[in-house]
Amino acid sequence: MEQPAARILNLLCLAGKLPARKVAEHLGITPAEALRQLHGLEVRAAVSQMNGFWFIRPREARLTPAEMDRVLDVIPEKTPGVTVTEIALTLGYSLTQVERAISRLTHAGRVMKSGYGPATRWVKLRGWVSHGFIP
Repeated sequence: MEQPAARILNLLCLAGKLPARKVAEHLGITPAEALRQLHGLEVRAAVSQMNGFWFIRPREARLTPAEMDRVLDVIPEKTPGVTVTEIALTLGYSLTQVERAISRLTHAGRVMKSGYGPATRWVKLRGWVSHGFIP
């Protein structure tokens, strides 16, 4: 039997974009389960949500695990940390790619914020080795 996440990805590939309730209806699962699966896919950078509709995230915006490791290598363990813009300029990635990478690294417990606002800086959590990022 196909996994719920794979079924959701297949459905979104065919439909383009759908609200979570429609995903649940098509797959015969509860809306809560559909949302849980969709949020899991969002953390893994497979889908995005805009205005209540879920859709497959464009491939060019995703970073590979090796590229995620490069982002993690740029982030220091001590404050003041680095901004998203500094990471993007250093590695030649788009701001969107770096923001999504930081989001995934934050959800995985690898980095944390140092400050707030437009000049938010990011630092690596101590104790993590920067090889083999797997969210």
